[in-house]
Amino acid sequence: MPIENNVADIMPAHIDAQHQLRGAGIHDAEMRRIELVPGERFAIILRGTDGIERQLVLDGLAEIGLEHLTNGMIVIYIYAWTLDAGAASDRQGWKEAWETLLGDRCSANQLSAATDRLRRRHDGLKLVYIVTAYGGAVAAICREIGWRQLPGASEPAEPLASLYAKLNSLDHVPQIAYRRNHMLYELVCYVNCIIGAQLSSNAGAIETFTGRAREYIEANPPRPDAEEYYALVRRLIAAASRTEPASQPGSVAGAPE
Repeated sequence: MPIENNVADIMPAHIDAQHQLRGAGIHDAEMRRIELVPGERFAIILRGTDGIERQLVLDGLAEIGLEHLTNGMIVIYIYAWTLDAGAASDRQGWKEAWETLLGDRCSANQLSAATDRLRRRHDGLKLVYIVTAYGGAVAAICREIGWRQLPGASEPAEPLASLYAKLNSLDHVPQIAYRRNHMLYELVCYVNCIIGAQLSSNAGAIETFTGRAREYIEANPPRPDAEEYYALVRRLIAAASRTEPASQPGSVAGAPE
């Protein structure tokens, strides 16, 4: 059954100054269904950490590249740029987006020329780069990016106290992760700093340690015995991002850079 595509209730996506999509509850969401209609649209249904399902739609699809993409993957980042003369080629994710889009069409030494040709051909359209956990990615050129919340019941968000308890329970955390010479020890420390920062309403610390936890997860895919713990950490990061208290931005006092 195709994904419903009622354009009347599609909301335009907001792109921030770092060229990332915001405001649709799509980061750290699980991919539930994928639909590709070549030359028309690419759509995915995402279940957010709040239990709500949303549809992300890339409409007016001109080009697309898929890399190791399957249902059940977790979305980490979604980047978007407008293709014009001022498009910044030094931005994070830009080079990787073109590699995903063109990697199976040309060799590495042809990539720059192929990129320039597509930029000129699709001037004014948008380049979108979706990055998922475990190496999945989508790169597409489209006319519009939008999203909508899907009707129906949603699963309630997990209470934070329950999530905190799980993140320090030996039922969910590999016991040896508390050893200082274990590779997971660094992530365990970041997690407990996030929990402490939330309990203390320290917005600067939340931002710092969620960022470090994200970087760790991206650089260190989980071993089989840590997959459940990683899933809990992603839920914590998403919950921390939603509940971050309002305060002045800044770095954490005493935290090393």
